[in-house]
Amino acid sequence: MDYLLQKWIFPLIDIHWEKRKVSKGAVKTEVNSRFAMIPGYPNLRRFARGVFTSTHHWTVHEYKAMMKVAVGILKGVCPPEGLALMIEYLHIHRLSHYAVHTEESLGWLESAISTFWKILKAPGGSFITNELIDDEWQTVQKLHYFWHYADTVREKGALPSYSTDRTKIWHKPLNSAFR
Repeated sequence: MDYLLQKWIFPLIDIHWEKRKVSKGAVKTEVNSRFAMIPGYPNLRRFARGVFTSTHHWTVHEYKAMMKVAVGILKGVCPPEGLALMIEYLHIHRLSHYAVHTEESLGWLESAISTFWKILKAPGGSFITNELIDDEWQTVQKLHYFWHYADTVREKGALPSYSTDRTKIWHKPLNSAFR
């Protein structure tokens, strides 16, 4: 999610609003205020001061919390292609976290991955025309792995089975002790 936001979504938003003579600061303020206005709800992280006010690096869990509300936050701020890319990314993320898959669900995953890349690399699309990527652009390794998700599930089982998300919390005491 961090790569998606930092390299494509936020730069696309900046370009979109810059053409309309709206400052980056005004757009950041709008996004921050939208995050801050999210009402409290069980299992929903609130970002009471927004997301651009913090000076620390966001954790995986904070990015996941942002993902729960990102489409609603960015609606009307982000150009349609950026929002469509975000939605496909969220489809990939959600489908890749299924504990059990069928051929039908793997087909959905493959379709979401294909659509994600079609939006990103569309010859006349916003990401190419605004030079956020070029025709010869090669993906970062992390995003290239999307193409292997469905086959990996078929070969080894559901992806969360070997994710480090579940064990990462146990590293904190060791890191603290090391420091």
